[in-house]
Amino acid sequence: MFPRRLLSCGLVGLIIGSAATAQPDESNYDEAKVPKYTLPDTLVSRNGEKVTSPETWYQRRRAEILELFQTYVYGRSPGRPASMTFEATSIDRNALAGKAVRK
Repeated sequence: MFPRRLLSCGLVGLIIGSAATAQPDESNYDEAKVPKYTLPDTLVSRNGEKVTSPETWYQRRRAEILELFQTYVYGRSPGRPASMTFEATSIDRNALAGKAVRK
């Protein structure tokens, strides 16, 4: 009875494991299959206004582009938690043969 139960559990585990893939393997290695994409004009703001001066670029459009990079490329780094504090428990002034201070 024990070997049959062990075999049943093993088969169920294999079936569930094979069905639960994280992502389908649909990698594209052929550049011809990539759809056409046109990059947006950097001198036209999100609401359609044309950028005509350096001031407009720095005040409006540059901030929009940086926000797009934060959202779609790099991501936002979380800020420092308000309750985070540091405390030096020991100080070694001779670390790396006197070239560094280890705290």
